[in-house]
Amino acid sequence: MIENTAFQKKEALLKKYNICVWRNHDHIHAGILIDDKRIDGIFYGLSKMLGWNDYWVDPETSFPQAYVVPEMSVADMAELLIQKFRLNGVRFIGNPNCKIKKVYVPMHILGHASDNDAIKKINDENINCLITLEMVDFTVCEYMRDAGMLGEDRCIFALGHFNTEEIGMEFYAEYLQEHVIKTLPVRFLQSGDAYTYISKPQR
Repeated sequence: MIENTAFQKKEALLKKYNICVWRNHDHIHAGILIDDKRIDGIFYGLSKMLGWNDYWVDPETSFPQAYVVPEMSVADMAELLIQKFRLNGVRFIGNPNCKIKKVYVPMHILGHASDNDAIKKINDENINCLITLEMVDFTVCEYMRDAGMLGEDRCIFALGHFNTEEIGMEFYAEYLQEHVIKTLPVRFLQSGDAYTYISKPQR
């Protein structure tokens, strides 16, 4: 790694501006105290920043997350996610006319046999919408696309790992300021959307 040119440039930048990096991400994943309960702070933050705490089906299970939200359209959900996560856009799979009520934020969808459990859960619990981190283009993705093409209310907003979890780090800055580091300013700086979209020109 020490001979990697990108590493060398980043190291030089940190030294130039006297920046110290502490990767404090897994700590919040391991759990922070919310109402005397230890909960994954990244996904609690996601819920809080989206304004969905009241719609959380089982807050005792901090992740994966299931919500029952007021019915919304695909366009409404896309607008909400783009605004709250400050994204350039969203990748969408499924029925563009989907009526979204039941939303699920699943574990990573990597093409493993466990994806069959996710498909069963989606079908059995009539989940309409997934907000995904990692997602390969088969198993769950193919199922949701097929179901959407067959007229079922199924869709996916594939935001990516960093885009999805960054909003939880924004909450963490607020949490640290309020509960831990009260005498020093704590600021959240967004790294920016991990994706840049190059779309086909409209004619």
